[in-house]
Amino acid sequence: MIKIYTDGSCSLQTKKGGWAVIILEYDGENYIKKKGAIKNCTNQIAEMYAMLNALFVASVYELTQKNKIEIYSDSAYVVNCINYKWYEKWQNNGWLTSNGFAVKNKELWVRIIAEYSLLVCTKVIKIKRNTDKWSAMADQIAKSFLEK
Repeated sequence: MIKIYTDGSCSLQTKKGGWAVIILEYDGENYIKKKGAIKNCTNQIAEMYAMLNALFVASVYELTQKNKIEIYSDSAYVVNCINYKWYEKWQNNGWLTSNGFAVKNKELWVRIIAEYSLLVCTKVIKIKRNTDKWSAMADQIAKSFLEK
């Protein structure tokens, strides 16, 4: 089992943000960090970048090692969109919400959905922020980009 923790963060004032992905391999103590900065972002965009990068990682593990993967995120928006397949309604509505507004960040959602659709052994799980050392580490890494 591979566990992946994600987080994204963004400053409302500077519009700078960052994302982080922590990959726990096998024993739950050895880990790999992936991270990146984002310009002109919102917190939702930062969370979406974290999930997109986690899905890239999950694809590699599924293809090369045939492992089950759990991806943890504190973003209800991202997790619910994936788990409750909100994106299917958006696609059927021409990328409009139930209120008739354009879905924000459509380009990112298209990429996330494309990556997620390739996976068969990956589960996306909602967690509370900073519930353990791994989610706290992802949060700290994502926030480190706010100061840069």
